[in-house]
Amino acid sequence: EMANMLGNTYRKKGDLNAAKSMYQRCLKRDPYFKNASYNLAATIAKADVYDGTAVSSISEFESLSNFILPDNDEGEEKLYQIQEAAQKFVQASEEVETESDIKTSESLMDFLEDKSDGDQTKKAKNPVAEEKPDKNDESAQDPEQGESKEQKQIQIDPEASFKLIAQEYDLQQSETSELLEALGLYSLKHFHTDIAVNSFQKLVQLHPNQTDYKCFLVLANSLEGNQGKAIDSLQKILIENSYHRYSNVNLGYLFQKSGKTMKARTYFFITYKLLERSGGLYHIDQILKRAEEHFKEDRGKKALEFYEPLYEEINAPNLLNRIGKLQMLFSKLDEAIQSFRRVLKVDGKNPEARDGLKQLHQKFLMQLDNAVKKHDYEDAAQAFEKAISILKNPKLLQRGIDLNRMIKNETRANQLERLLKQMEEKESNQKVLEKISLAEEAEKKGNFKAAVGYYEQAIRISPKHEIMVKMSDFCQRINRPELAGKISKWFNQYIENEKRKAALEMAAQHSAEEAK
Repeated sequence: EMANMLGNTYRKKGDLNAAKSMYQRCLKRDPYFKNASYNLAATIAKADVYDGTAVSSISEFESLSNFILPDNDEGEEKLYQIQEAAQKFVQASEEVETESDIKTSESLMDFLEDKSDGDQTKKAKNPVAEEKPDKNDESAQDPEQGESKEQKQIQIDPEASFKLIAQEYDLQQSETSELLEALGLYSLKHFHTDIAVNSFQKLVQLHPNQTDYKCFLVLANSLEGNQGKAIDSLQKILIENSYHRYSNVNLGYLFQKSGKTMKARTYFFITYKLLERSGGLYHIDQILKRAEEHFKEDRGKKALEFYEPLYEEINAPNLLNRIGKLQMLFSKLDEAIQSFRRVLKVDGKNPEARDGLKQLHQKFLMQLDNAVKKHDYEDAAQAFEKAISILKNPKLLQRGIDLNRMIKNETRANQLERLLKQMEEKESNQKVLEKISLAEEAEKKGNFKAAVGYYEQAIRISPKHEIMVKMSDFCQRINRPELAGKISKWFNQYIENEKRKAALEMAAQHSAEEAK
């Protein structure tokens, strides 16, 4: 009990590793301790449920006897509507095959003997067409009523339906995909393995980016008995789309069937967490549609309430930019930074996201200025950190150093000083490279005087020995070796002067600090 309670405490504080360790310790002592077992799975799934609540939250999933699939009532209704056509199509195909067999197999003598009976044969070919309706048959008297009864009596024939759809329907039409999906789900539910596999194979070919169809194809293949392969395939799907609810819940079901209880519970908890986020829906499209309606009606705050729970699952740059702007509008500035950054991970040059970050940077600088005016240096330091997380420049870094020294945060001040030094060094190196490039270009054009000038500028920016060596090599190339010695002497003198200047500045600074 104590180990389980400590595990809960660690989990609430965000220390998941310590929580796992405590639950495992508890289960080592008592492998049948129910709460700890469920709590461990919930911890792995990062689901914020504990003890009895954890047990009840996935009880529905643990009692599953089949796969979780989308509602298919409308789809089955469409399948019922094509059954008569499907049966006629199959019958016609069989008659054509039969006639073909007769033509290829009958002998000359059979043909000669049956020639006189040709009229009878012709009449017998389509008895259904010649059959007259019975006057006492109510369905014959009322065509509409009779058709309704007949449709209800006809059962769905998966094989006939698939043949009709595959050969008679345009595969590029959305209606065809809807029928194939309905047939695939019906076949999966009623264990018509081959038809389920064929239906979802065609759908995956037609819609290669549709995760639902990939998932259902795996489930259809698993009906043949290879659960291990199905588990591996679903895990691969979840690597690409970790939020796919049907893959998570059905992977849990397959693990449960395989006797791997802990893994099953983990995926059930992941599913529970995802469904809680989406209000019990397996697809987030309906929620995004409602958010869109609120946004179009200028109810931005309400739209944001729908968007934010699904934030992790939204990847479209235009939608993330919209969320970022709404967050900025309603003063959720930290969240807005993350939204715009996610856009830039996908599209590094996205103008909306870049502009959004610039606006946020300005807002944080204003907060910094206002806090300094009020002598609230702690708040100023926080605003500085947020500003620098978006854009760093030497001026802002120096301001941060001064601010942290003011609030006696020497550790952070020293960190910022190192960062400033690195930034200045990087900038100076870039400038040096530009000057050396200009010197080499001037040398190619025969403008040696200009080349010497550019080398000198490079040394004054960053007095490094390797630049002086480049300059000496240049003198050798233009057949002026005597200049190399003069350059070396000038360089050494310049270094000495710079050191003396730095020492004087340091002494002056030290005197100023003592005077304070």
